[in-house]
Amino acid sequence: MAYERGKIVEKLNKYAEITEVTLRDMHYVVNNARDEDIVEVTASSGGLSVDSMNHALEISSSAYTVYINNSEFPVGIMGVAPTGENSGSPWFIGTNGLDGKDLIIIKSSKRIIEVLSRGYKRLFNLVHCDSAKSIRWITYCGFTLHDPIKAGINGELFFPFSME
Repeated sequence: MAYERGKIVEKLNKYAEITEVTLRDMHYVVNNARDEDIVEVTASSGGLSVDSMNHALEISSSAYTVYINNSEFPVGIMGVAPTGENSGSPWFIGTNGLDGKDLIIIKSSKRIIEVLSRGYKRLFNLVHCDSAKSIRWITYCGFTLHDPIKAGINGELFFPFSME
């Protein structure tokens, strides 16, 4: 049986598109998440599961499944949760399907940030200090990385990052 995608929300460019998030997407992303994303979510909130993903979707003002190169399976789910007046907290859980696709993600980055920032003047979140790929992408996208702080359930080091 073919993997059924959610309804297309928009094309980011000729390489990537975003769709509505389905329960099947959540299961796929949780079961195929990148190791560094699992480490980060575990350090920040206790673990990655369909329940934790569903909670992230519930508190987000928008969330999407990301597909690249017309792939059959998603490469991640992203969203943004409101944190205050005109402020949002962007998040992205990537799958192992992102491996080797750095150039495509880079070419899609501007549109991804445009989509996540809709309705927000400021974006802010934390990234685990050991999440090298995420840190590279965040800084490439133009976020400012701040001095590390202890955060999460065990007080591990995270870099706050922001964009005005």
